[in-house]
Amino acid sequence: MRTGKVVPRVVIGRQPTTAVSIIKDMVARGAGKVLFTSSIAGPMPDPFEAVYGATKVFLRWFGEALRSELKDTGVGVTVLMPGATETNFFHRADVLDTKIGASDAKHDPAAVAKAAFDALQAGRDKVVPGLKNKVMSTVTEALPNKAAAALHRSLSKPGSAN
Repeated sequence: MRTGKVVPRVVIGRQPTTAVSIIKDMVARGAGKVLFTSSIAGPMPDPFEAVYGATKVFLRWFGEALRSELKDTGVGVTVLMPGATETNFFHRADVLDTKIGASDAKHDPAAVAKAAFDALQAGRDKVVPGLKNKVMSTVTEALPNKAAAALHRSLSKPGSAN
């Protein structure tokens, strides 16, 4: 039953063309929230994960650009930038032999999801869940690209888990 009240919807966008199509409807309603999942790996060169890193940096800046474009429309955009999270990702990507893939220090996916939801509801521009991820993100963004690439390489090099 419709009450006539506009209720913001939450959209988790993975493909920009889909997101833009849905965002147009949100702008017309004057309400909505969009969450893009990037990564703390996004702002740095990602040896052995170049395509992954390129998509994550794209999603970060795409989300932040849309946030600026949508200012004063009633539509919010938040970019989630998690670190390694305990999901099936590492198995599906066949990177369990890497230092990051084999790590037991991955974040709980429920905690990452809660941080993302809370940030989205609060209207924050981005969220980096977890203190360790916040420190890693801050450090890698301050490093020269060559040093950030070397750091990422040490975590993502095939066979580095040994």
